[in-house]
Amino acid sequence: MWQSEGLAMTLGLGLVLCAPANTSAAEEDVVSYSVMGTVTVEVEVPTRTAPPPQDPVRVIVADGQIHTLERVFFVSGGAEVRSLSLPTLDAVAVVMITAPHIRVLRIEAHTDTVAGDNLGLSQRRAEWVRAYLVKKGVAAERLVAAGFGDTRPIAPNDTVEGRQQNRRVEFIIGS
Repeated sequence: MWQSEGLAMTLGLGLVLCAPANTSAAEEDVVSYSVMGTVTVEVEVPTRTAPPPQDPVRVIVADGQIHTLERVFFVSGGAEVRSLSLPTLDAVAVVMITAPHIRVLRIEAHTDTVAGDNLGLSQRRAEWVRAYLVKKGVAAERLVAAGFGDTRPIAPNDTVEGRQQNRRVEFIIGS
């Protein structure tokens, strides 16, 4: 509200804008005002950052399977998955958690013909993957571990490349 003699305007928060006493109402829009009192203004300016990088696509659900785009690697001769393959298993877990319509997922582990106890090794590998997915939040009753050893090759075992293709984990969607 303006006052006569030294026009003043109360702004609230205890601040008053004052104009010189010789200012007329017609000139008020061209007069500089001073603030009486202390004003502290804190402004937080958001910094522009690039959006976080998206995780690469690691799995695709198609043809009754969860297809991994990267191989699942195990410790040589053992059942434990190597750390470089954990993000792929994490992606499988996300699919299972976010797709409750997938009632059963059969984890099939396969080996080449090189090791001695291929059937046992592949079963232990399938069970390791199952246990990992359960730890990530997938309901245990939705997961079945099956080891097939070297009984279902997809390539000849007489070449390095063929043996590498046969060492695999497949995720088969059941009903």
